[in-house]
Amino acid sequence: MSDQNKPKKFSGTEIGSVFAKTEQMNKKKASMSKDKGIDSKQLEVALAVILVDMASCDGSFDQSEYNIIMSGLMSVFGTPKDEISGLVNQAKVQLQGMRGTNSSAAILKKYLDDDEKKAVVEIIDDLIASDGVEDGFETYLRAKTVDLLGLPPDFDKEDNAPA
Repeated sequence: MSDQNKPKKFSGTEIGSVFAKTEQMNKKKASMSKDKGIDSKQLEVALAVILVDMASCDGSFDQSEYNIIMSGLMSVFGTPKDEISGLVNQAKVQLQGMRGTNSSAAILKKYLDDDEKKAVVEIIDDLIASDGVEDGFETYLRAKTVDLLGLPPDFDKEDNAPA
């Protein structure tokens, strides 16, 4: 068997590092639930709904958009990589039965602080830029989401700060 085909053996230090990182993310999620008074899973689903809706608004939802959503959920909530696919699928199912994302945005508005809300808009900006074409509907959805999150109307897209 060639070296390339052999399964990688992890050292105890590497395994310990993975467990420590997982434990750290779980503590962050538990703390978030306790501090904010809402289950962190509800926040993750709400953000996934907003992001999947944005990624799908042009009629296609590709791997680069999925990767942006994955990175966004991981950075905002510390969501483990192995939970992202389930969240995206749950968001798709919810979007089929919804007339819009207002209820998801309302959850985020109530429970996220301003820095977290701005991080959401940054993720949206990354989704819009991912295909290299910004159409009018994406611009509309972005502005609507900024408004629903309770950010100021002059929230500047370029530097993500009020003008």
